[in-house]
Amino acid sequence: MPAVFGPGVGPGRELEVSVLACSRSTLPTGRSPDCYGSEALDWNPYHPASSRPLADHTVDVLRNLNYTVHLSDFEAEPHRLLDSNPPTGPALLLLDRWALDARHRRDLMTQLCATRRPWISVMVSGSVDDPQTRARDEELSQRTDNALATRVDESHGHRTPSAGLPTLDAFSKAIPGAVRAAVRHYEAHAPTYPPPGSGRWRCGS
Repeated sequence: MPAVFGPGVGPGRELEVSVLACSRSTLPTGRSPDCYGSEALDWNPYHPASSRPLADHTVDVLRNLNYTVHLSDFEAEPHRLLDSNPPTGPALLLLDRWALDARHRRDLMTQLCATRRPWISVMVSGSVDDPQTRARDEELSQRTDNALATRVDESHGHRTPSAGLPTLDAFSKAIPGAVRAAVRHYEAHAPTYPPPGSGRWRCGS
């Protein structure tokens, strides 16, 4: 998927947004399809309060923060997060707790968290308007805690609570903090190169 540009984008204002979510064809048994579409990127956890995919909403917020955004499906393009060590840029991972019902998605999270990647902030959704999510909140939270067990503090990477952000407004307000943390860690871990012509001078013999 091509990058999405915001106004006034400058150097170093690039951000990866990756989504790990179910699609309608990959839902756990008994899960309502109301929050899902044909692709993971169609996931809309705040339905019916929101009529748009969470990924699209997040991109709009980031564009207003003057970021160039690359949007990806973590399951379809895992290399975009897993192969970035040293990192190529900060990232957000939008996590559908229901997606962790599938073993292969839990394995993806295990791979992601097996190595410290603090420049990737994880944002977890949990809608108060979703009766199925409310009914299984304890189970979903425990599974999310297990998936993110290595993120014991901010030095290991920012994460929102495993219970999920309860409303779209709460999610929106949490985005800037998640971005700041990802950028801060990226700047601390990104490779640095001396500018051209800045090599050490040597005196002639």
